[in-house]
Amino acid sequence: MKSSMSTEYPDKLAALPVETRQHLIEAAINQFLESGYRHLTLYGIAKSAGFGLKEIRVYFQDSDEVLGYVADWLNAFWEEKIGSELPSLESDLPTDQLFAESFRVALLWGQHYSRYLRFGVRLSFEMAVDHPVRLRYQHRGMEQILHYCEKAIRRGQQAGEVRQDLHPRVASYWVMLIIMRLMDASVSPFLDAGLGIQGEFSCEIANASLDVLLRGLEPPRWFIGGY
Repeated sequence: MKSSMSTEYPDKLAALPVETRQHLIEAAINQFLESGYRHLTLYGIAKSAGFGLKEIRVYFQDSDEVLGYVADWLNAFWEEKIGSELPSLESDLPTDQLFAESFRVALLWGQHYSRYLRFGVRLSFEMAVDHPVRLRYQHRGMEQILHYCEKAIRRGQQAGEVRQDLHPRVASYWVMLIIMRLMDASVSPFLDAGLGIQGEFSCEIANASLDVLLRGLEPPRWFIGGY
């Protein structure tokens, strides 16, 4: 699986074959998920990837440097996925269908790339808020999704499909959270256990919630006090 590294940080493994780089990334992710941050070592990563300790030290001095490299790769991976697999804003899809398709894609991401998502979840739980690796990884994909949702909502308002009283930036934040929770559902089932929703049904719940947000649908009269 190819993904261009961020230009913000140089690719330390650029001279190695793509397959070797990818093997090291996957080995580092596996070791991090198995050992956790506190017990992760450069030796453990090297052994899992088939490198000698002296060999891997040519590129990385400690496990934090490896995690930083993995974070850069995952940033690029998610940027490519978000840019290429969410439905195009240039399409003719109405806003509600655009987001419904986005929810379906997010659910598939959660199913197919759960290891990568678990990596991000463990970074958030096990590293200090100001840890350089955590700061290096967090927010990139979220900001890209937020920008996508905001543009979709503004487009919907221009087409008369979305309430005009909605603040696009605020509304897009809530839509982004739905997308992120659908991705997380396969990683952390407890997140949606309270509602008892799983799989495709969670998309239906999300779509119903989105109707209230985008269209301002009122609850039935009997619910408001007509009994």
